[in-house]
Amino acid sequence: MFSKKIWRFLLPLLAVLLISGCRFFFDSGLSVRLHSDLSLFDRSGEEKSFSQSEMLLPLNLKEQQFHSVAGWLDDEEIIYVENSADGIGSSVYAYHIFSGKKKSLFRSENPILTVTISPSHSRLLVISSASDDQAKVDVIDVKSLAALYSKTFFATELSAVWNPYDENEILITSFYEDWTYESELLHIDQKRTVLVDLPQPFSVPLGGGEWLMLDWDTETPATAAPLIVWREGKEKRIFDGREFYHVNGWKDVFVAVGVKGDGRDVSDFTFFDRNFHAIGSFAVPLLSGYSEWIVPYYDLLENRRQLLIVEPKSAGVQDSYKGGFRLVLRDIREGKEETVADPAENLPVDCSPNGRYCLYGYRLENILFLKEKKILPLVVTDNI
Repeated sequence: MFSKKIWRFLLPLLAVLLISGCRFFFDSGLSVRLHSDLSLFDRSGEEKSFSQSEMLLPLNLKEQQFHSVAGWLDDEEIIYVENSADGIGSSVYAYHIFSGKKKSLFRSENPILTVTISPSHSRLLVISSASDDQAKVDVIDVKSLAALYSKTFFATELSAVWNPYDENEILITSFYEDWTYESELLHIDQKRTVLVDLPQPFSVPLGGGEWLMLDWDTETPATAAPLIVWREGKEKRIFDGREFYHVNGWKDVFVAVGVKGDGRDVSDFTFFDRNFHAIGSFAVPLLSGYSEWIVPYYDLLENRRQLLIVEPKSAGVQDSYKGGFRLVLRDIREGKEETVADPAENLPVDCSPNGRYCLYGYRLENILFLKEKKILPLVVTDNI
């Protein structure tokens, strides 16, 4: 194990980044499956009209059983985590939102913390934990349910990021009590991990052994940092002269967020491709925290090149902000916007591969039908 600098100045960012993660989607098309007792045609042969939201079959669970929704398996199936009724362990299920069909994918004897879905939606990475200082990683194949990899990491927190250019690679970063960290590259096909001496713990894969990251100064508190590309111990600055406080990526589309101009009330979202050519940009009101800028909840509808974002209506300080939020769909090339919900709650979003539906909520327990601009409960719980 090699030592790392202590990340004491980035502690406020850590909690947000560990649970956000990167999501990589592709458009696999939509195939709506209706109940067997329904027909698209009446006796006259004319097509019936069904709204998608009317076809939704919510998942019914006891409150103590429902942990969270992890994301989309495909355009109509979600992955969710259910706590065992006896309080021992957790299980991962797939659930079809229109047919109500449910399938068990994985069971853990320990409580499951997070489930991350691979770029092709064919594999799952499950993190579970039996204690505060260790976490177990399991990688499974969704179709065959075969166990592809399993290992216990001794750490207080784990971060995992799939490589969208090579699904056999996952970057796993272990954080320790003294806020040092260690990065390992998991090669699933080889069933082994290799230490990677990355200069920053939160990195976005560019493929070919390159990583995109913010070059934070760990010795001095800062609210923004230069954007760099790291490869085999060498680094190169991108957009030299500018600093950012957030970076994220999908396959061939990346975003860096910084403060616009010299002011402190507007954030600038800059989108670019793998060759660092600008795609587009737009600005939104900026919220600040105690020692950092707040990143809005958002998700990319990759096939449409649109970003669904929960925007504050005005700038302000997060703890005292009362200006409200709105849910907005923005074109990342031209910045054109379409309001989806106003007012809206400041909650995480996660959109289906085809971009027709989005999960919405602290536990992604609601579903947004974008075309209808309607939000409905996807998971209905009781306290029995």
